[in-house]
Amino acid sequence: MRCLQNLNKTNRLLTLSLVVVMRAFAQAQSDEKTLHPCAEIFSGNDASDLSMYFQKNQKLQECMVGKKFPSFKATAMSGKNYSSTDLTNKVVLINSWFIGCAPCKAEIPLLNELNQEFKDKGFLLLAFSTDKDEHLTEFLKDRSITFDVFSNSKELLDQKLKTTYSYPANIFLNKKGEIVAYSAGGALDEKGLQQTKEKFRKIIMDELAK
Repeated sequence: MRCLQNLNKTNRLLTLSLVVVMRAFAQAQSDEKTLHPCAEIFSGNDASDLSMYFQKNQKLQECMVGKKFPSFKATAMSGKNYSSTDLTNKVVLINSWFIGCAPCKAEIPLLNELNQEFKDKGFLLLAFSTDKDEHLTEFLKDRSITFDVFSNSKELLDQKLKTTYSYPANIFLNKKGEIVAYSAGGALDEKGLQQTKEKFRKIIMDELAK
C-alpha cells in the first residue's frame, strides 16, 4: 500500500511538472506572436503614399503600446548572449537600423549619449542591425559605440519579433517588459536630432522613476 501511495505521489508530481512545462511552452509561443496582429496594419502598404504610411504608423504605435515584447535569444557582436530574461527589471530601448540608412547613422551619437547617461541606472540599449557581420565590423571600427550591436538581424526583426516597418525603429520597454513607446524614422538635422534625444530621454527617465 505504501509503494502504491508513493507511486501515486510520483505520478502527481510528474503530471504537475508536465503541466508547468506545457504552460511555459504555450506562453512562450504566445509571447512570440504578441506583435503579429500589429504587423497586419502594414499589410499591402504602399511606401509612395506618405499620408497612408503615416496613418498606418500611428495605428501601429497604438497597437504596440501596452503589449509584452516578444521573447527572443540573440548573441551580440561582443559575444555576449541575451534573452528576454536579461530585460527583467530594466528600462530597455530596442533599436533597429542598417548601415545604408542615413537617419539610423545620424542618431548613433545621441544613442551613445543616452546610454552613457543611464546605463548604470537600470537602462539597457540593444541595437539590432540587418547588416552582415563583416560589413558591421568595418563600419564600427572607426566609431565608438557604447552599447551592444547585433548583426544579421533582419529575419529576427521581420519574421519573429514583427517589430520593424521603417528604419530606424526604436521601441521602449518598461521594467515589466511591456512596450511603452514606439518611434519610427528619424531626423538628419541638428535641431531634429536634439528633439529626438530629449524625447527619448524623457521616456527613459519617466520609466526609471517608476
